[in-house]
Amino acid sequence: MDRLAKYSAAGLFLAFCASLAPWTFDFPLNDDWAYALAARALAATGRLTLSDWGSATQLPHVLLGALSAKIFGFSFAALRAANLLVAAAAVFVFVRLLEEFEIGPFERLAAGLALALNPLYLVLANSFMTDIHYLFWMLAACLFYVRNIKDPAVARALWLAGACAAAAYLTRQLAVALPLAFTA
Repeated sequence: MDRLAKYSAAGLFLAFCASLAPWTFDFPLNDDWAYALAARALAATGRLTLSDWGSATQLPHVLLGALSAKIFGFSFAALRAANLLVAAAAVFVFVRLLEEFEIGPFERLAAGLALALNPLYLVLANSFMTDIHYLFWMLAACLFYVRNIKDPAVARALWLAGACAAAAYLTRQLAVALPLAFTA
């Protein structure tokens, strides 16, 4: 049962978002258009052209958007659906991080649902903003840093933490603090 509980918060999040269905409408929310322009240009031309309205770095975010546009065709609905999957993955990684801290299964589920059903998280997950991608990469980096701290013999965890911190930095520059925080 505990094995299934790891996925329940992310699964409930996806089911709840599917019931809302704002992602089925093809229009931008907030500054989606600024990030979508870069994803559309990359999918169409193969060249990275960032909008001045977006954050300075957004590479993993734009790459996923371009991949989504290549597979499903460019639409805000497809970009939102890709972002919802990343949001569900972030909830899953958050629950796994809590598991590393040996938090009980009920508390992990409650914390995962508190994140997943937070109104701000729901709004950002149903958009194509960089916030969700940054949170995913930041949580993944923290997960691997904690695994490395718990067992330094697993060198792979440190490399994965560094790669996730780099992806977080390439999404938002604030992530430069991740390696510094775990180094201290």
